[in-house]
Amino acid sequence: MNTHIHRSRYPPVGVIMVSSGYFHSVLLTGSGELWGWGEASKGQLGGPVVRGTRCKPAPLPCVSNVAFAHLSCSAVCTLAASDNGVVYGWGRVADGEKNGNAVSALEARGISRVAAAPGFGVALTDGRFEWINSKMRLVADDFTNKHTVSVWCGTFNVNNKPPSSDIRPWLSTARVQGGKPADVLCIGLQEVDLTAGALLAEETKRGDAWRRHLDIYLHDLDNYTRVACRQLVGIYLAVYVRTAVCDRVSEPVDAAIGAGLLGVMGNKGAVACSIRIFDSYVAFVSSHLAAGEESERCLDRNQNWSTVMQTAFQGKPCPALGSHDVVFWVGDLNYRLSGCSMFQAKALIAQSRWSELLEYDQLRREMREGNSFIGFHEAAAPAFPPTYKFDVGTDTYDTSEKQRMPAWCDRVLWMSNRGKVDIVADSYTSSRVLFSD
Repeated sequence: MNTHIHRSRYPPVGVIMVSSGYFHSVLLTGSGELWGWGEASKGQLGGPVVRGTRCKPAPLPCVSNVAFAHLSCSAVCTLAASDNGVVYGWGRVADGEKNGNAVSALEARGISRVAAAPGFGVALTDGRFEWINSKMRLVADDFTNKHTVSVWCGTFNVNNKPPSSDIRPWLSTARVQGGKPADVLCIGLQEVDLTAGALLAEETKRGDAWRRHLDIYLHDLDNYTRVACRQLVGIYLAVYVRTAVCDRVSEPVDAAIGAGLLGVMGNKGAVACSIRIFDSYVAFVSSHLAAGEESERCLDRNQNWSTVMQTAFQGKPCPALGSHDVVFWVGDLNYRLSGCSMFQAKALIAQSRWSELLEYDQLRREMREGNSFIGFHEAAAPAFPPTYKFDVGTDTYDTSEKQRMPAWCDRVLWMSNRGKVDIVADSYTSSRVLFSD
């Protein structure tokens, strides 16, 4: 038998177990993710049926925000037990052909082990698991305190400019419905420092200047206190909380993940901060992903995202990034418009037909196809025109020789881990700040 090994561009970290069918293999990572590769003639890899094509290693895309604890493969299906004891199946499972759509194969709970064979599967239950959880569910409300916390997330590529009062109209939008100040502010900046010397230093004088500028303005605005911050070359992140909720915030941790030159330099990548709010772990990420309109650059952006998800907070005293209860991700993600002409894009922009233009958005496409930002969400549609790229100091899209296609490069996304926290988006807007591009 010939064995072909594909080297994935998005390698999983911490392999717990591996199972193989005749034509496909699936592995389970330490963070509870499933990665599969091989031929998916029955949809065994969680996607569309693919006959005669070898799929390279990639996460099974059909179940988001589910952590798995055990798996088994047969020739025609994959079975996996989640860490809360529910069985999922892909391919030809007991109730018929599923064409790769993830289904709950069993109503029973408390599943600890699974075994798959052609035509049937076996699941081993632990009765104590179900009994304990059924009793806990009955009294959960008696031992659970629910709190509403408002979070404002903003991102801005400052184009190597020093701090300016021009950003105050942007920061002054840190309000929730009714005009009340948000409890938590997440401020992500990109291209804070583009000098050659900055590539050799994580934190710079320019970053310090932005930190002082934000500290002073936000303290005066609504008595905000900075609880976490981190800089990596041009990427900056700061988290502020109102004094009223400051005593509910603890355990700040920060991290920097370089994904630029040579795969490690900080000209591209992300910075992240983790805090505990009440009893929930919340992570904030500011990133600047690979630039460029070419299709291969979209793959690089996907790889940047995967690198950050896998390596952020490694060795740190907090959960892994994907294991936080909530993740807010802001930044210049650099995903472009693909498949439409410059004339078509500008015509739709002139008519404020954002939803139609969004159909050409690379990020939404990659999310739908399970290639990037798996499990993340974004507001239904931006209520503002593309934020890239303008002639500096104007509202005019790029008139330089490059004539870059407008795009929503600047985004705000979020993920609620297994639905533990309910997140409602109040608004998704942009502000008119002209000193950058």
